[in-house]
Amino acid sequence: MKVGRRAVHEWRRPAELTPGYTRALAIVQPVAVAMFALPAPPDAHILKLPADGQPTQFDLWIERLGANLQGWPGKNADGALVGRIPLG
Repeated sequence: MKVGRRAVHEWRRPAELTPGYTRALAIVQPVAVAMFALPAPPDAHILKLPADGQPTQFDLWIERLGANLQGWPGKNADGALVGRIPLG
């Protein structure tokens, strides 16, 4: 990451967690109360969650070329694959 022309942070790629898969980041979003001033887009899915509900978590994985595309980390531990976006 650069600020102006000066490098202020360099991301070091973590080791693969399982062959072919590197966890790039994890995001945990606590349940929050949101107010919408504008209508949601027609294809948006707005979820109504209780204020004391469990937080939502998702991970972003980097998949090495040639990785087993029939699985992913956490598949057998209640994981849910949302999608894949090829980078190259």
